[in-house]
Amino acid sequence: MALALAASFGSLEHWHAQLVAAARDGGTGALQLAFQDDSGMLVNERASVSGTPLLTLDESGHDPLEAAAAVETLLATIDWAAVYSRYQLAVTAASDRLQASAQEAQQAAHLIDVRRAGAYAGAATTLPGARWRDPAAIGTWLQEIPVGAQVVVYCVHGHDVSRAAALRLRAAGIKARFLQGGLEGWAASGHALQPKDAA
Repeated sequence: MALALAASFGSLEHWHAQLVAAARDGGTGALQLAFQDDSGMLVNERASVSGTPLLTLDESGHDPLEAAAAVETLLATIDWAAVYSRYQLAVTAASDRLQASAQEAQQAAHLIDVRRAGAYAGAATTLPGARWRDPAAIGTWLQEIPVGAQVVVYCVHGHDVSRAAALRLRAAGIKARFLQGGLEGWAASGHALQPKDAA
């Protein structure tokens, strides 16, 4: 969840600050962390109507002036594995239609490696012609890609990292898809890899 929160809010600290601010503002309904299918982003909102709720913080009965302490108490009890499981299901449901085959990846104008920074740093290979971009910082590099460009993104297995990146790019007007099976699926089907330092 740390990567997804950083990609949507800029950092875990920014997400936390926005959550506390929303709790201080009061409002009606429980405060929720929700996944927006159309943008691939996470948002803090009251009683989600625009997304899939992943986490609900019911701070009712807490004084808005004590919101920070109430949020900290509630966050300490969260089952993050369950939240991440709900996130993965939401991302998969929203992105299944965006799968790209290996052939489609080879024909894309832009092939972008969005493996987590740690996975990329520890890897020796990449797909031919791909360039790596940090998925946690997608908001800082997506403007480098022309609107309407054909893009295929990939991660290790073609799960939530590349799927969420494709959704986020599509929300910015980029024709993005994710590589089915990711880098592992590509390699398992016999397609060539190149040394990372040659990219």
